Amino acid sequence: MTNRIQHIRPPTALEIEYRVLGALIYLGKPNHTAVQQAMIQLDGEAFAFRPNQLLFEVISEQFRVEGDFDLVTLSTMTDPRCDPVTSMLKDAYYTPNMLTSDTVTLCNYRTLRRQLVLLVNMLNDVVAELNASDALGIIHEHLEQLHQCVNPEMDNRVISYEQHIEAELQGNNAPLSEISVDIPQLPPVPLRALITIAGRSGHGKTFSAMYLMDKLIDALPGRQSLYFNLEMHPRAMLDRHAILLGAKGESIRERISSVAPQLLDKQVSLISVPMIVIEEIESISRIAALKQPIAVIVVDYLGLITSKAKSERKDIEQNTIAKRLAALSIELDCVVILLVQVNRESKNRPVGERCPVPSDAAEGMGSVHSSSWWIGIDQPYLDNQDPEFQHMFQFQCRKNRGESGLFKINFEFRNGRFGEYRKPFTSKYSPKSQDSCLID
Repeated sequence: MTNRIQHIRPPTALEIEYRVLGALIYLGKPNHTAVQQAMIQLDGEAFAFRPNQLLFEVISEQFRVEGDFDLVTLSTMTDPRCDPVTSMLKDAYYTPNMLTSDTVTLCNYRTLRRQLVLLVNMLNDVVAELNASDALGIIHEHLEQLHQCVNPEMDNRVISYEQHIEAELQGNNAPLSEISVDIPQLPPVPLRALITIAGRSGHGKTFSAMYLMDKLIDALPGRQSLYFNLEMHPRAMLDRHAILLGAKGESIRERISSVAPQLLDKQVSLISVPMIVIEEIESISRIAALKQPIAVIVVDYLGLITSKAKSERKDIEQNTIAKRLAALSIELDCVVILLVQVNRESKNRPVGERCPVPSDAAEGMGSVHSSSWWIGIDQPYLDNQDPEFQHMFQFQCRKNRGESGLFKINFEFRNGRFGEYRKPFTSKYSPKSQDSCLID
């Protein structure tokens, strides 16, 4: 009988485990960006020593319920899993300076330990197999497991034509690529895509983004949505959504109260952080997706986002941000709606033809390259109160990667609500007001 190879003592990094746990406890808050980034990557298997695993379990549970896990909090907990806190961390000084690099190192050790187990199992299975052909098959199977161990998600990304064709012909478990929404004349919306809505200041970008978000929420039940509100007061945002749903009342409180059940059913979270960085948007979105799948992420708007990796030019920075938002839509299997404010060169065009084109976006041109849909919006009546334009809200798709092609839709927009547009009766002798006459 062939002797079996004994399992190798797995490599460990005790000091790094202490440093990571110490850094997490030092920061102690679930909403800290560095903590969120680390928690996305770590799990109990990243810690080789059982007491460290148990302590990490406590931190994870606190993190999931958005509770603190600083030294004082853990020291006062009666959970026996917190016992290592006093003996391991109380008299030491830990900082978060190395948390990012140490987290990567622990993840590498975790992968290495898993691979060593697979390799030893493979060798034992192969030497015990008398048939050479079967032994080669065992090696092939184990090599596939080793590959998946390097990147557990890779098996979901690398799919052969055969698997795609089989899924398509069977029609079972085929992932959605487009979503039909209850908006007249609007083609199916691409999933896992960045959709840019571009418009001038005060011309309805937020209302149009909320309108599309609301319809996508209805079409993707069971998912949550995130709205990164970078400019307006949260009450104003909630009021706008309430108005879109047909709220009644003279005050904001009355309007919100009248449609509160409908608003709650939408499962939308508002993140109101002025001048947020793209890294924080990614972290918040990933953490949220771990708890519940996401339907829509709205970012309002591109010009208010910055990056930790500073760029010499604003247009380059915004190009990178748009690319990262497009990648986030693929990663989280959702739609990302990005708002872009354009300059006023469009005012040189005739009223009724001022829906923004990509060249109007100036620094936001990066959004054009990364978007599946790039839509310009306009309200002609804000520039000229000709009855022909009354209550008209224009959507015009300037870029479409899908099969539906470019499209133009006129909506009726009245009292904060969208509807089907019907061209009003106008006399050819009706007077036209000169220049712009803005309305709220």
